Amino acid sequence: MIISESLKKGCVIDTSLLSNFTFAGQAHLLGQLVGAPVFVPPTVIDPNEVAVDDFLVPRSEFLKPLHELHGQGHERYASAAPLIRAFAANVGILWRPVELTLEEVELAVRFRNRTIWNETTGVDSRFKKKGLGAGEAEVCAVGIIRGLTLLIDDQAAVELVQGLGYDIACIRTCMLLQHAARTSLLSCETAMKLFNEEIVDRYGFNAIRDRGRQRLWLRCNPPRCEWEAV
Repeated sequence: MIISESLKKGCVIDTSLLSNFTFAGQAHLLGQLVGAPVFVPPTVIDPNEVAVDDFLVPRSEFLKPLHELHGQGHERYASAAPLIRAFAANVGILWRPVELTLEEVELAVRFRNRTIWNETTGVDSRFKKKGLGAGEAEVCAVGIIRGLTLLIDDQAAVELVQGLGYDIACIRTCMLLQHAARTSLLSCETAMKLFNEEIVDRYGFNAIRDRGRQRLWLRCNPPRCEWEAV
């Protein structure tokens, strides 16, 4: 299924991909790409924590940088803090909270247990060392139960759902920006700078594989995501 068709099905998003777009000031671009508010499970953003004091430690993953900014003085997040708050405040417009069903909770729990890998086929053993993180587990469970597209960068999560035989689309940060360039929502040069310089270099998105020997780049003419030797 091509990206545009997958996005029309509705999307549930993980912390990494949401942070990449938000920190780079592109939350509204994400909304344009999806065409509707993205679904966000509680481990990613707990709606009960959106309005809490910044000095309290949030449990939801997307809001944790606000505590790091104040509690530990991370300059890395200084410019991102108002963008995090702005996205969180736009509930119903940019994002829609997910109240997990019992079935989704149970499936997420299974995904967090490393024994789930025993049920997969065709998965590299290096991904089988542990279960998924809480946010990724909820995103995968919600996507599977509700038939939504996964906006997710975690390779282990992608390997797991595919290894279990689920027919579900998984779209990553670079793929979304490539799609934005191909559909003229952004110039390719702008998309390339966003991914290579802002998301990867400035905010530290992990775009390295093969023990640091390859890096993922967004290139132009035509817009494409490519792994290249470091």
